[in-house]
Amino acid sequence: MLITTPDFDLDAELKIFRFIVNRATNYHFLFDENNMDVIRNLLHYFNNSPEGDMDPTKGICLMGPIGSGKSELMRIFKWYCNIRMLRMYRILSSEELRIKYQIEGGKVIQIWGMGYTSEGTIIDKADLCIDEFGLEETSRHYGDQEQVISSILFLRYDLFRCKGSKTHITTNLNKTLIEKNNEGRLASRFNEMFNFVKLSGPDRRKIIK
Repeated sequence: MLITTPDFDLDAELKIFRFIVNRATNYHFLFDENNMDVIRNLLHYFNNSPEGDMDPTKGICLMGPIGSGKSELMRIFKWYCNIRMLRMYRILSSEELRIKYQIEGGKVIQIWGMGYTSEGTIIDKADLCIDEFGLEETSRHYGDQEQVISSILFLRYDLFRCKGSKTHITTNLNKTLIEKNNEGRLASRFNEMFNFVKLSGPDRRKIIK
């Protein structure tokens, strides 16, 4: 059962969020017109505020151009959720998961797709953020071949339906390209699994330089 926060004060929480971010990044994170609406919506979301635009039972698909700050924003909200004792999630990049598969094989898909180890140990609530989701090539482990991220997402749909576990992703693709490149059963499940959030703006790494 989802517990909402009816007395959520966005202005007060935004001040707390700014304080946490400035301390964590030594004031290097740029708050501006390109990310403030997304930040406000994500504060509603992670606090289960009934005033938010997103479905708090689904995960986040954070879309935007290269350098717009998607990965950084999800890392920052991970810190925020930890400090504010909200629902936590782990972050692994797509490349990291593919490399793990090449070394360890199918147990990587079992752990992050099904939420438990080969010994049967459950990985807490197993909320996961897959960073840099995009066009996928087949990965190999000895004689086995697998589209690792697609397989993990396919399994995590069942984890979402059965246990309420959330999956978040960041991607440079837009919604049309995501659906085009993940045709079939996986594409149809994305709408059930995710709130689609667009982050715009120029390459922040160039702005910092």
